[in-house]
Amino acid sequence: MFFCSPIHSHNNLLLFVFCMIIIIHKVNKYLYFSTNII
Repeated sequence: MFFCSPIHSHNNLLLFVFCMIIIIHKVNKYLYFSTNII
């Protein structure tokens, strides 16, 4: 892409935040199960 539109960068930011939320959710679930096992 030779040009970068604000909408495109905004979508990238939303996608990045969405991925971070999923990763944090999985880590929290893993820690929750680990503490339950112990």
